[in-house]
Amino acid sequence: MSRIHPIIKMQFLTFCILKLLLFNDLQAQVDIDTLFEKAKITAYAKEYTEAIEQLQNILEIQNHHFDAQLMLSRVLAWNKQYEKSLEQIEELLVKYPDNEDVLQFKETVEKWRESDKQSNFNEHIQLSNNTDFLLSNQTKWQFASLEYYRNIPDMPLSARLNYSNRFDLKGTQFEVEIYPKFSNRNYVFLSLAYSESVLFANYTLAASLFHNVKNDLELEGGFRYILFDSNTPILAGVLSIGKYTHSIWANYRFSLIKAGRFNGQTHRFRFRRYLQDEHNYIFMDATVGTTERDIQAFEALDALRTNTKNINIGVKKGLSNRLYATIAVGYELTTNGEQRKTSILSTNVALTHRF
Repeated sequence: MSRIHPIIKMQFLTFCILKLLLFNDLQAQVDIDTLFEKAKITAYAKEYTEAIEQLQNILEIQNHHFDAQLMLSRVLAWNKQYEKSLEQIEELLVKYPDNEDVLQFKETVEKWRESDKQSNFNEHIQLSNNTDFLLSNQTKWQFASLEYYRNIPDMPLSARLNYSNRFDLKGTQFEVEIYPKFSNRNYVFLSLAYSESVLFANYTLAASLFHNVKNDLELEGGFRYILFDSNTPILAGVLSIGKYTHSIWANYRFSLIKAGRFNGQTHRFRFRRYLQDEHNYIFMDATVGTTERDIQAFEALDALRTNTKNINIGVKKGLSNRLYATIAVGYELTTNGEQRKTSILSTNVALTHRF
């Protein structure tokens, strides 16, 4: 038998070693991906301590795993370990200084950290007053509200007493709102309001489900059930999409209103530019279509169907770490079925005391 040439033998051994190394790398990559998926599931189940340990184990095996390190910074922040989260983010920025996801999340964590410093204030009382001036006949309308809010873990709630003086009529309304939260990505809005005045619906029931898709993109789907003395229920379907990026929040909401004698739709645009934190911001609201005031006028006065366009611009600013003031001005143009137009200039002032 002829002997194998030494060079051929060496090449064969080299090939086998390389093949074995490549196979092990591929197997390790598959295992890492599986571990990462398990860690994400654990994190979304709000088992933060276990998820942190799983992600740290991944980084011990493969310290350049970008997704695992970014996820670790997120879970640390969700667990209120803001300094450790920012340490992971800084390490990522050394390797990827221009990565938009990392830079954006760094700003978010810094805002969460600042907001958490003030989290000892779990309640507030707010008094607000809105005055409308009808430019055509010098009539003045008023709407005032007194609100109590309490931040109960996973279910914030608020109770509100509203007062209205419009159409030479006066009335009050009481409403309660809760926001049950059942995961990091999902929460519900529920509201019930009652009034004996024709200026408000006798009963208003509202419900919406909010879902955070990713990258602070939030979707809403819900309904509103409104019942006046006429016993003809008014139903409204609600869809909205909101996006938070850096220090800006924008939202678009569409409502389709259906009733026996009244049909309409509403388009509402909302914009906020945050200043230091979530309690300090400038804002703009714009609405086109059928507003709540249109529905009130229709039911209280049997008025003609109207179409409204309005815009409000304002600012909310902290006077201290407990007291905040909101000031806004607005303009509204309403056109009824006979093409008669009404112009309204409005002012809104609110004071919020946190404790």
